[in-house]
Amino acid sequence: MNNSITPIELYHKLLQQENLLLIDVREAFEHDEFNIGGILLPLGEIRMGDTEKIDHLKDEEVFLYCRSGNRSGQAA
Repeated sequence: MNNSITPIELYHKLLQQENLLLIDVREAFEHDEFNIGGILLPLGEIRMGDTEKIDHLKDEEVFLYCRSGNRSGQAA
């Protein structure tokens, strides 16, 4: 399922301390420059099937993010 939420909606979920998983699909240098607390898993690694970092996290609601929404849409 590919659903989108706004940054404001995500912000409210974070404020409510909901059980969710943030995945940053940007490149490492972008993640280093600005990070909202997500696990770094670049789109290239997802495309290669390297999802070991998150394979064990199945019970959480997952939110993918990037700078513009393009890469997170592809990753979804």
